[in-house]
Amino acid sequence: MDQPLPAPVALCAQPLSPRAAFCRIFNLRTVAAVFYFCLVVVVGRTLMDLQYQDLGEWAMATLRFLRQNLISGLVLLATIGAADSIAVARGLRRRAALAVGVLLVLAGSAVAVLLRVWAYGTLSILGSDPAYLAGVWLTWTMLGALGYALFYLIREDEQQRQMLCDVESADRTLNAQMLQARLSALQAQIEPHFLFNTLANVRRLYETTPDRGREMLSCLIDYLRAALPSMRSSSSTLGRELDLARSFLTILQMRMGERLQFSISAEAGLLEAPMPPMVLPTLVENAIKHGLGPLPEGGRIDIRASRAGDDLQIEVRDTGAGFTAAKGSGVGLANTRSRLAGLYGTQASLRLAAGAPRGVVATLHLPLAAAATAAAATPERRQAMNAVILPTESRPAWRSAAAFAWRSIRGTSARSWLIALAIGLLISLVMLPHRLQMIEQAGWHPVHGPVQFVLPMFSALIMFVGWALADAGDDRWRERTTRIVYALLGAGAVAALAGVGLWYLAGGGEIVAQMAAKKGKPPPAMPLMLLAEYVNMLLLGGIIYAIAEMTVRRSQTQREFEQAQRRRGSLEHQVLESKLAAMQAQVEPRFLFDTLVDIEALYERDPRGAAANLDRLITYLRAALPRLRESGSTVEAELDLVRAYLEVVTALHGGRPQLAIAIDDACRHSRFYPMLLLPLIQRAVRQPSGVLPETVSIDVRRQAGEMAIVLRISIAGGCADDPELARVRERLAGLYGAAAKLDCVEVAGESTELTLRLPAAGAAAR
Repeated sequence: MDQPLPAPVALCAQPLSPRAAFCRIFNLRTVAAVFYFCLVVVVGRTLMDLQYQDLGEWAMATLRFLRQNLISGLVLLATIGAADSIAVARGLRRRAALAVGVLLVLAGSAVAVLLRVWAYGTLSILGSDPAYLAGVWLTWTMLGALGYALFYLIREDEQQRQMLCDVESADRTLNAQMLQARLSALQAQIEPHFLFNTLANVRRLYETTPDRGREMLSCLIDYLRAALPSMRSSSSTLGRELDLARSFLTILQMRMGERLQFSISAEAGLLEAPMPPMVLPTLVENAIKHGLGPLPEGGRIDIRASRAGDDLQIEVRDTGAGFTAAKGSGVGLANTRSRLAGLYGTQASLRLAAGAPRGVVATLHLPLAAAATAAAATPERRQAMNAVILPTESRPAWRSAAAFAWRSIRGTSARSWLIALAIGLLISLVMLPHRLQMIEQAGWHPVHGPVQFVLPMFSALIMFVGWALADAGDDRWRERTTRIVYALLGAGAVAALAGVGLWYLAGGGEIVAQMAAKKGKPPPAMPLMLLAEYVNMLLLGGIIYAIAEMTVRRSQTQREFEQAQRRRGSLEHQVLESKLAAMQAQVEPRFLFDTLVDIEALYERDPRGAAANLDRLITYLRAALPRLRESGSTVEAELDLVRAYLEVVTALHGGRPQLAIAIDDACRHSRFYPMLLLPLIQRAVRQPSGVLPETVSIDVRRQAGEMAIVLRISIAGGCADDPELARVRERLAGLYGAAAKLDCVEVAGESTELTLRLPAAGAAAR
């Protein structure tokens, strides 16, 4: 029976509740972030007042301004949290969620303006300076919209990462299932040549020396009796595996005679030590096949188990031909190493060394733990690095830097540039009324308006160039976060210098001087203007960088999620193929064991009939065992396998069941996955009551664009759900998709009809 598979890993995170969505946005951390944001805004706006006020007066004015801004910031933070909570509660899609967010931000910004007026202490400002209040409302509406967009991107990224985590959890489960299926396939394989040769020797010895034939058949049955638990279990013990190796070598010794000598020993207390099944027999088979088999004189095999520290050490030493050109890279040893790596990771090892004077010593080390757990860890996802390597040829540093900058700018998506430009445009629109008011007070000039409108966009693009350079940089220079911080500080300085310079070139200095003269104050000092502009640029850059980083992160998560989905689809198909391979590898050991026992008993009373049954068994194995190496078959080949199987069953059970096969010629060579039909036949003859059906008929025909295989069994109750039927349906769904079906109906309470419907081509696997 199949081994239980690991349960799926729990989901990485549970869906957000409306309350959790609100608290995710409105919490101590985000409140602190709003405080520092407002502090930067206030300092940037009031820094130039230091020239006209003493420090205490400036600090009090700054604190009052900070209070007003905190009112707007916290109200909008709560509004954004409410918008996100509503989107989660109602399950709104992107456009609806953004629309709700924009409407609530507009309303929240208006409420914040009223609260600011109330906190200011006079309501007369509502009518005396509506332009100022409109500017405040527009400014915080824009900041609130950007904040909501940022939090929305964060939430989308978190949701995408949750789905990515769930897919990777499912991948780990699928990997475990595939490993389990492959291990089952390895465990279930009975070495075909060994089986054929042994049965042929039994057949020959019963004709020439019946006593020797009886002894060899008994040894083969003992071997299968020892092998059956290992083939059906995911774990074994050293004692059981040594018994299996002893039975195997005893059979070979009867065939090889004096050409084979062996010994088996183990330290006291180790026989119950756990170990994976069928590993030791594989090493013994390898020693016989590649070591002793090619030598006319044969040789000796010694198996010794001992304790080596905290490990179980098993040596398989042979005096055979020694290393060949393959040097231990055969399929058997490769599969054994894969099994050990899958079960124990690096805690187990298998090493081959040259023996003295000749031969090979295979040394197996296993941890002496109660039960080894699978140690194969899913490799960590490696994030793609957008690294730009500077040319190594000798040329001026400024040319290398310019080439790097140009490649970085060209490598940034147009969408990112448009986002930065849009942010600058929003700031321009928000600040334009205030700047136009300043120009009007100082005297209008045609160039002043356009310059004021373009300056924020120009500054935004300068800041974004800094981010593009940091994004394209190599982590060998600085870690990404450090690069982003350096870019923000450096680009802010460049943008401040360029902005102030452009402002003065466009006549901004005259405006500042005229406004200062009207107030009876000297113009602000240039260092203070530059410092204030630098703080403002850091604020602008922080907004741009935060949105740009979240956009990049979300795009990267989306790519990883799509890759994980493709990986998962491939893994699902590999798991199904591995399960099919495990099914193919099973030569129904219990059937084989029971058949050999019946043949042994039949030799006592009817040697001729026993020999005939042995011939039928060999014919069946000849048809079944090639499936161990094939991934595809045909309808006719699978019917031959069924016929050979039922001939053995019929011979041992008094002529029951009788088989009738009808097949359209057009279906004979249609492609067909192996071991899909035989399990249904085996299920039919393994009734819990032990009563075999009288007849089994198989009808294969084409109809309505599909191939139908109808299996009729003259026994009732064959449609009861059981694991075998469920496994066949699972494999059909995986191999053929929705195009294949398996239907089962009871006919008049006397027989069962199973109908297998496949695509007409017979093989279109997904």
